[in-house]
Amino acid sequence: MLYGIWTLVAMLLSSAAIINSNAIEIAYAQTFSDANNTFDLTIDNQKYPLKYNITGGEVTSITADPAQATFLINVASREDGTLTIELPRNVIDSKAQGNTDEDYAVFVDDQSKSFEEITNNNEVRTIEIGFDNGAEKIEIAGTQITGKGATAAAATEGTNATTTTTQAPIIINKNNATGTAATEGSNATGAKTKTANNTFDLTIDNQKYPLKY
Repeated sequence: MLYGIWTLVAMLLSSAAIINSNAIEIAYAQTFSDANNTFDLTIDNQKYPLKYNITGGEVTSITADPAQATFLINVASREDGTLTIELPRNVIDSKAQGNTDEDYAVFVDDQSKSFEEITNNNEVRTIEIGFDNGAEKIEIAGTQITGKGATAAAATEGTNATTTTTQAPIIINKNNATGTAATEGSNATGAKTKTANNTFDLTIDNQKYPLKY
C-alpha cells in the first residue's frame, strides 16, 4: 500500500515537471518572438522589411538616404541599450575593391561608434550597436544602397509614412568641407596617383564620410 502511494506521488511530480518544462519553453518562444521586431522601410515606393531588436529604448523611425548609402535610425532611449539590426544585402551593403566585404561606418549622435558584426551570409549582415542613455540617432553608412541616386524615403513606425526628397549633387569644396584637409607635402591642387589604400574621414554638416585615396 505504501509503495503504491509513493509510486503515485512520483508520477504526479514527474507530470508537474513536464508541464513546467513545456511552460518554460513556450514562455521562452513567446519572449524570443516578441523581442524580434520588423520595420518596413520604403524606398522608391517599395517596402523592405528590416528585422531588429532593441533594448533600453524604441526605434521611432528609419530614413534611407540612397545618395549617401546611409540609414538614419531615430531612437527614443530610456537607458543604456543595444540595437541589433539585420541589413539585407539587397538593400544596403558595404564593399571594398574586389567586391569584398568592408565594415560599415556607424555613428551614434554624430560620434563614430564601434560595433560587432554577429551574422554575415549571402543575404544579410547583422550588426549589434551599443548606445548610451539619451542617444537619439544612429547612422549606418555603407557603399551601396537600393535606388542609389534616385530618392531618399523615410519610413515611420506605425504609419509607415514616406517622404521623398530629390537628391542634388554634393559639391565638396573648401566652403562646405569642415574636416581637416588631407594633403601630401603641400596644399597642391593637382591630382596625384595614390598606390596606397588610405582612408580619410571627411565631415560635412556634422556627418563623417570615409574617403578612400
